Amino acid sequence: MFAEDTFDVLRKSISEGMLATPREVGFGAMKGMTEDEPLFELVKGLKIPKMIVNATARDIDDTAVRDAGVNLRIVATKSHVVMNENPEEFNRLLSEVVESNLQVLNP
Repeated sequence: MFAEDTFDVLRKSISEGMLATPREVGFGAMKGMTEDEPLFELVKGLKIPKMIVNATARDIDDTAVRDAGVNLRIVATKSHVVMNENPEEFNRLLSEVVESNLQVLNP
């Protein structure tokens, strides 16, 4: 899960956060991954701005993302825990999509 050169303090923080996650959330996430739920098919019909923040270290199907009308943003990280490795950039992008949605919902 971690790159070889991931800082120990970051490994500890992420691991503790994952272990503190409620059981039903973890099971739901694992179930979704193992059943390969078609996420992009689920969001295609949503009429709000959608964004995926992906790490440089993670492969993603660019075509499926585009076909679902999702804005793909890549953040330079060593592993796939973008919000922990680069919180400033993640929060900037999160604010961007929240603002976009607020403009759509409250013109």
